[in-house]
Amino acid sequence: MDFASIIRGAVQVAIIRSSYPRHLEDALKKVKELNPDAKTTVLVMPRMVPALKGHTMIDEIISLPTDQETYSPNIEPQFIDSVRKRQLPLFIILYNRANQCGYQNVEKLALSFQPREIWGMTSDGEFFHLSDSYRFIRGLKRMLIRLFYAPVVLPMVCLLRFSSFYLRRAAR
Repeated sequence: MDFASIIRGAVQVAIIRSSYPRHLEDALKKVKELNPDAKTTVLVMPRMVPALKGHTMIDEIISLPTDQETYSPNIEPQFIDSVRKRQLPLFIILYNRANQCGYQNVEKLALSFQPREIWGMTSDGEFFHLSDSYRFIRGLKRMLIRLFYAPVVLPMVCLLRFSSFYLRRAAR
């Protein structure tokens, strides 16, 4: 499915990570253009909350428990649970760079809320589906671990342990 059809069918949309009001404004306009009835929730750093209060296209503002540019992967479980209880089905992560790199913590945060769909939006206004990418990468990681860890890493670990044991013993 493409982004437009996903948004048209969405009842609620959550937008996460924006320290650039213009980028957030572009995302809100796109969502409301495709589905004027969609309820929008934004998850932003605490310092952004005062600037967004009263915004006509935002139905709910959730203040993230950090004001850092990069999110900690150890955000309090209570916060994760409180957002999960809202059952937000669709998350849009705003990427400030066109290369979509350097946002792993934000992506992990969005995944921790267990939405049905996660999409990314670049600063150029391009949308891409993130859920498929994550499933592929996780599957690839598991496959690589099975292929290489046991046959390559385990013998190396055993060899290193044996050699260090042998060297210590020989040094006595």
